[in-house]
Amino acid sequence: MTENSDHLNKPNKRKRFCLIAIGVVLFLILLLFIIALILALTVFKTRQPRTQILSVSVDGVAPRISFPAVQIELNITLDLMILVENRNHASFKHGTGKTFLLYQGNQVGDADLYPVLSLRGATPRCHAALRCRRTGWRTT
Repeated sequence: MTENSDHLNKPNKRKRFCLIAIGVVLFLILLLFIIALILALTVFKTRQPRTQILSVSVDGVAPRISFPAVQIELNITLDLMILVENRNHASFKHGTGKTFLLYQGNQVGDADLYPVLSLRGATPRCHAALRCRRTGWRTT
């Protein structure tokens, strides 16, 4: 009788060992997923870059007066040097872009932004030539 019961216990022990091994592997996979999720939502969360204007210089001024109704138009080109601080843990590169300058809700200028590679934790400098145009000054 004891030989029969030992023979029946061996498959049960193997089955139990396999279930424990599968359970441990599934637990480790779940633990790794939770750790990756916590890191993704805290440490590796993407942050907006900080921008700071380093210098502004007037590159050109072009006034224009038109008649018979006196209308003055003024075009100013500003040369901007901007510092972009990458606060992310990864590098990024952006393509060409365009920025607009608004004054009292009306667009008065625009500038082309050129591609810049921003390494992790780096602060590259960007140059932009902003063209401002103001029309509508009328004398009566």
